[in-house]
Amino acid sequence: CQEGNVEYISYEPIVKDELSGFETYMMTYYKELILIASGSDFDSCLLREKSEQIVKDLETDFHIHFTAGIGNVYHDISSVCKSYFEADIAVKSGEGKRDRCVVLFYELLNPADGIKYPEEELDTLYSAIRSGDTEKINWLMNVFVQIANVANNDTLKICLFKDIITISDKALQDWNSKPLKIKEKYSGILYHPKLDIGRIPQFITNLSRDLIDSINENKDPMDSNMDKILTYINRHYMDNDFSVNKLSDTFEMSISNFSHYFKSRMDQTVSDYINSIRFEKAKELLRNTPLSIQEIANQIGYVQASGFMRKFKSMEGLTPGSYRKKFADRSPDYERKTEAGVYL
Repeated sequence: CQEGNVEYISYEPIVKDELSGFETYMMTYYKELILIASGSDFDSCLLREKSEQIVKDLETDFHIHFTAGIGNVYHDISSVCKSYFEADIAVKSGEGKRDRCVVLFYELLNPADGIKYPEEELDTLYSAIRSGDTEKINWLMNVFVQIANVANNDTLKICLFKDIITISDKALQDWNSKPLKIKEKYSGILYHPKLDIGRIPQFITNLSRDLIDSINENKDPMDSNMDKILTYINRHYMDNDFSVNKLSDTFEMSISNFSHYFKSRMDQTVSDYINSIRFEKAKELLRNTPLSIQEIANQIGYVQASGFMRKFKSMEGLTPGSYRKKFADRSPDYERKTEAGVYL
């Protein structure tokens, strides 16, 4: 509500009538009417329709203009705060626009510049922090910085920054039980009323540095050798002659001892780890560059494209060509961006 206090408005009968098929919890705070709805089946079109009717009824009965923001649907109750944060962003984007009485958050993350929200990379960030892989963390953070620099969508930048903070904090807690102050420091920046959105790329860079410093300061001494192994893998996985045999020889261990050591520290086999970084790189190249399948195969350590294609399909469930088509909805200036070397 933009024009007055809603604490004394009798909104419950209107809301409960329209959302009769949902279990609802409602509260008010000054100009905000906060509604949490749960149910077995959420249809975004139906939810928009019901929300528009609620807003219309409230405006008719109380002669006050309302804007409704709807966060994403989640299955875990611990994500209620995240949905509220999203709804709050949606409301702010619709304030002052009488033709937008209901705004769904997910629609705000469909930017015209053709940049897709990096959900896969964020998932990879968690596993990289969880395993203490500082090289991969640094690489991923650089990707996020590039996205924040190129994107024209402020909502995307804010949500990306928030997700990086949340994932970093959770992964650090899972990796090391010692209290680390990444979330405390950067949530203060994110929720500051005068947040400078243009500085988000720099904030991500600073967070990356603090995150890597925290990991290095809290590592078990046994992890020092693993750091060397991960560094070697990340620098050489694209070599045509790269193999687990060569890797174990480089670190003067038998294959069996090396494999056991790696799995005990990383919670996955060395082959699975190598495949994960190879195919994350392949997916990045498929999404963001015009390189041929053969060229991409060569860049991740495959001599023959056929072997790469078979492995890609077994891991992703579709061929490299089909994967590329899935992400082919680019803006008209895509060619200009790729020629300039910005693959986002």
